[in-house]
Amino acid sequence: MTLNVELITTLKRETFGHIIYNTISKCGTKIFMVYCIHIDGRSKMICELLENKEGKLCTISSIRAENDGIYKYVHSGFASDNFDKFSVIDSDGRSRVRIRIFDNNLREINSKIFSDYYGSSGEVLGGNMTNDGKYIILTYVTDNNAGKSFQKTMVKVLDTCCLNEKKSYTLCGNISTQPRFFRLNGDNNEYIILTSHNIKNSTIFKNIEPPKLNILKMNDSFLDLVCEIELVEKSNYDFVKTPKNSLRIVVGTLACFNNDGPNYIDNLDKSYICNDDREYRIYKFKKHKLKLVSGKKYGFDIYPKFYPTEHKISIGQSIDTFMSFQIFDVDEKCVPIDDTGNKNIIFPPNSYYNFSSDGRWLLVTGSISGDRNVCKKYEKNILLFRLE
Repeated sequence: MTLNVELITTLKRETFGHIIYNTISKCGTKIFMVYCIHIDGRSKMICELLENKEGKLCTISSIRAENDGIYKYVHSGFASDNFDKFSVIDSDGRSRVRIRIFDNNLREINSKIFSDYYGSSGEVLGGNMTNDGKYIILTYVTDNNAGKSFQKTMVKVLDTCCLNEKKSYTLCGNISTQPRFFRLNGDNNEYIILTSHNIKNSTIFKNIEPPKLNILKMNDSFLDLVCEIELVEKSNYDFVKTPKNSLRIVVGTLACFNNDGPNYIDNLDKSYICNDDREYRIYKFKKHKLKLVSGKKYGFDIYPKFYPTEHKISIGQSIDTFMSFQIFDVDEKCVPIDDTGNKNIIFPPNSYYNFSSDGRWLLVTGSISGDRNVCKKYEKNILLFRLE
């Protein structure tokens, strides 16, 4: 059955072209947003906690930038599952990364600074927590790795109580999407899922490795890579647990083509995997192994996400700087079925979206840039939809 997706509320927050990361509570009544901005005279809001009163958004609390101007770059941040802890990650853009934890009134309770950040990379991600809120993840480039085709990224797991480091792992490459924790039933270990890629210029380094989907395992003794699988292009992902105690992972990639395809031109958007250029991909993780189950060719950048309460999946498709969005039924291999989607909805640039766990609410946060033509088309960049 096709879902009815109704726009209920819109807000505007100046982001000057930068992304807004959002978290929505299980029942959709609370929303946390982190504005990934370069703090200057125009941009002062760092994060905001809101309440959703049946479609009306009201600010509960917010945090503005400090006056010292040291940590000018806001990178990331999320709420815990229970919405009792909140994270914000920022940096000075040179060598220092700071992670902070706030309580449910957005009062700072912990802060820690790491001084081994390679600021020229700009890449800092993290802020997601384990389901019980005990641990939080932080990743940043720590070594340019001169003379090699990849940089080195530090993956740190910290406790949320004091921000002490529990475990760390050095990844060869750059992390391209937000890392997240998961745990399987009957397994006491925490796992981390992330995607990585090599960022250096392929005209200099001829044999660039393909982007990868990575799974790390953490227990009391170590944090280490347990499996990885190559991808056709740089990607994003989502996952759900299955009744058979495995993990179903959907991956969406940038558009790519094989050299025998009709849209192939020189090396533009060439797939990293021979004879496979499907941007939509379904993987299964079980017993420390990743297996490709199915895929579908789209021919453009896609951003899939599981709909939480039914056998459906949402697909965001890039259209210029905007995103076209639909929710589809899926077949037995979790591939979207054409002609089952709702009417196309257009999201603002740099959209990041999440469903509430009960499936009733869809929160979309995008960017507003200095481009007047873009602003005319999309004057609001925070959109709340009701789904029925």
